[in-house]
Amino acid sequence: MINKIKNILSIRKSKSYVQNELVPAAVIIPLLYINNELNILFTKRSQYVQHHKGEISFPGGTRDDTDNSLLDCALRECREEIGLDPSDVHILGQLDPFKTIATHFIVTPFVGHIPYPYSFTVSQFEIEELIIIPVNTLFHKESHQIRKVNLKGNEIAINYFYYKDYVIWGATGFILRQFLDEIIIPNNI
Repeated sequence: MINKIKNILSIRKSKSYVQNELVPAAVIIPLLYINNELNILFTKRSQYVQHHKGEISFPGGTRDDTDNSLLDCALRECREEIGLDPSDVHILGQLDPFKTIATHFIVTPFVGHIPYPYSFTVSQFEIEELIIIPVNTLFHKESHQIRKVNLKGNEIAINYFYYKDYVIWGATGFILRQFLDEIIIPNNI
């Protein structure tokens, strides 16, 4: 299944955007196989971070001067946030960048497979909790909702995903929706 995802991502053309006045950022969508079932690792951000306090997200963050690429940025941030060694991540490909509205980031998501079990070392400053969600639970009707909101005079659709007591929305909800709609569902993964 991981090879199938990699093949799909390798032939997919990603969109690109002019990044003027947007802050470049990158995340990893970490895929894990647990008991022959595909899962995604999410983080719950702490109350100490500058942006998106308490929100569910993918590990990652903003690009800095030490990063040679957006992938380097995502891998560095994963090491800082959850102690994930870049050599343990098998990058499968990337999805389309996403422009956030409120915080003016342009987030490039990379899809990566990581071994399980894994000894994560979580940054207590940045991350409150690690959350592993089986992909198949995200297809239940009660697990997904689209809400339209008016933001700065524009009506936009926001994806909300529900798992136990967790709510995934915003940029993470959009990226998750793209991953499910373009990679998982049409390819019967």
